[in-house]
Amino acid sequence: MEFSLTNINLVVDTMKIILVGHSTKLLRPIYNRPDNPMFGHCIHASEAIIMIFEHDDLQLYRAPCEHADYHWWVQYHDLIIDPTSEQYTSQGLTPPHQQGKLQTRTYGRDANWNDRYLSKSYFVRDKVLEYMSGPKLM
Repeated sequence: MEFSLTNINLVVDTMKIILVGHSTKLLRPIYNRPDNPMFGHCIHASEAIIMIFEHDDLQLYRAPCEHADYHWWVQYHDLIIDPTSEQYTSQGLTPPHQQGKLQTRTYGRDANWNDRYLSKSYFVRDKVLEYMSGPKLM
């Protein structure tokens, strides 16, 4: 997909629909919070954005988070692309972007853990692209 601010916004908006609709498939029950539907999706949503756009200047960031281990997002130079920032803003909180550090890789615990999380990123990517390529309402 062509990398542009318009397309980023379209992908993020579509992604939110996909994440809410597939929470039980993507999240362990402890992270599935109907009162905060974006909670727990940041890692696979951010990876999916990088997979969708395949742009060399998209960088993965993470920061420690007091509500979970880490919060993940994407940056394009100084532009923060955070598809799940609503997990903070909907609760009156600020995402921890200021503490963010560039990540050279997403995962790293063990192969099974990596495969499980990467498969979720691929699932989100595929569902977003499928949704966006479907019939359009007029």
